[in-house]
Amino acid sequence: IRKFISIIMVGMFVVLSMGQINVKAAPQGTTASNPIKLAFGEWHKTSWTWETEDRNCYNLVNVRKTGYITIKIKKPYDSYGDYGKLNIAVYKKSNNAELYTTDTVESVDDGSEFYTYKVGVTKGQYIVRFKPDFSVYEGRIYTSYKVDFKSNKYTITLPRRADSKSIA
Repeated sequence: IRKFISIIMVGMFVVLSMGQINVKAAPQGTTASNPIKLAFGEWHKTSWTWETEDRNCYNLVNVRKTGYITIKIKKPYDSYGDYGKLNIAVYKKSNNAELYTTDTVESVDDGSEFYTYKVGVTKGQYIVRFKPDFSVYEGRIYTSYKVDFKSNKYTITLPRRADSKSIA
């Protein structure tokens, strides 16, 4: 009987193994749990298509002392030449406390090719999230971005906007 039970168990294992579902992990940077790890001053690229226009771009920066980060994003534009607007949030990774949030509506037509924001930070890890506020009608919308850091022991952190929501 033990041999019979062993055979049955091996058969069940084989059948269950063949029926496994392979789940592909989300691409790096598309979830808060798997952000792109940024080195200060290093340029990165991201893009959106019609299928991914609601996808956030999550980035992780490691701040070693008090100062401020400067977020510089090349304004994304579509095939019609219109600039894409973004919602930007910075929050502390350890407790998901949102430190700063803004949208780019007011600076979309300011004559600069970049959106640039400074955010006061203390030592710790921070998530910098870009959320598209545009539609992709055809093709792909590209942007490049970087985060820099400057030490400053008298950094003032701007309050988060009252209408901001959870980072997820």
